[in-house]
Amino acid sequence: MSSTGIEMITKAGDVFSKTSTTTKTWEHTNLISYFKEGVVINALPDAPDEQLPTAALKTHAFSPDEGEVVTYKDRYWRRKLSTNDWQTGFLKDYLVDQTADKGQLPIAYWDIHTFSPSGAEVLVVGATVWTKTTGEPQWKAKSIAEYFGPDLPLDQHVEEKQKIDSEIHKKQFESLKEKVMAEMLKFFRPELVNRFDETIMFEPLRFEHMTRIAKIQLKGVQKSMEDQDMGFAYTEAGVKEIAREGFDPVFGARPLRRAIQKIVENPISSLIIEKKANAGDEVEVDFDGQQFVFNVRKATLLEKKEQKQGKRFLCDVCAAKFSTEIIANSTGICASCGSTKIQEQFDIDAMPTQKEEQKPVPTDLPKEQPIPTADGLQPQK
Repeated sequence: MSSTGIEMITKAGDVFSKTSTTTKTWEHTNLISYFKEGVVINALPDAPDEQLPTAALKTHAFSPDEGEVVTYKDRYWRRKLSTNDWQTGFLKDYLVDQTADKGQLPIAYWDIHTFSPSGAEVLVVGATVWTKTTGEPQWKAKSIAEYFGPDLPLDQHVEEKQKIDSEIHKKQFESLKEKVMAEMLKFFRPELVNRFDETIMFEPLRFEHMTRIAKIQLKGVQKSMEDQDMGFAYTEAGVKEIAREGFDPVFGARPLRRAIQKIVENPISSLIIEKKANAGDEVEVDFDGQQFVFNVRKATLLEKKEQKQGKRFLCDVCAAKFSTEIIANSTGICASCGSTKIQEQFDIDAMPTQKEEQKPVPTDLPKEQPIPTADGLQPQK
């Protein structure tokens, strides 16, 4: 919203605007028409990337001094509302001579760029918010949770938005599927289609799918690191940026493997060659809004102590208590009377330290009775 009351929404190449907050009618146009009168005065004639972005915008903001700023990828365009002359540059040029109280300022792209009614400028990239008051060169970085406070249920809002987006995508896919199936029936004869057990239409990959695929493929990097006695980890910001770099709506997840090799594996290999990462270290991949950061620290190795499978048993025949190790596919017998009628009591670690007396074998057990055979009587085994 501009300082003059103009409210504007852009989505892809569409522009929706209304002249005041009390107006209920929105005017619809496209970016080509919106930028039709605009001229980028410092753009080179043979540099199409420097011309006004007519396909889509990443951010769109109005400053309190009646200025307008739009961004796309790593470039910005700025003008005064009273003129059609635009100036362009890279995001790093927009933030020149400005600093952040922690970390680095984002110059690769912005997710959100806006101005508050008090004149403060706000940038949002991923889960980080940068704010700056007018006239000050330093930005303050906070997480989204810190910026909005603990009372705002961000997780719930994000989850609800994801559910809504998922439902919209599902309805769009079902509508597209019906159209594709109708076209298929026009091309193939019904006799042929009826011979198919099932007709499947593959759903295109979305960003959340790419994030999960990236995590699966990063397990291969983790396995390679473990083979060299090193650990591997990544942050959510890092894996999302890897998925964004490797996502291609045409080729799907295929470019992701090359992106992981370029973004993750090659830099880690350089760290190992330069002896900056050694056995016993853990390498964490992070993204600070501008570039990938590789944090090397000592890994915390958890030694698994092999515990003896010692168990405590009680014999049902002679009531003797004894302990023994459990061997797979074996039969336990009483150490006193040899009976197999035993039952487990408790783990050997919980056994008392003092040696318990074993009860003598009862003498009133039934004696073995001889059985008749062709050669005479043989004792029963």
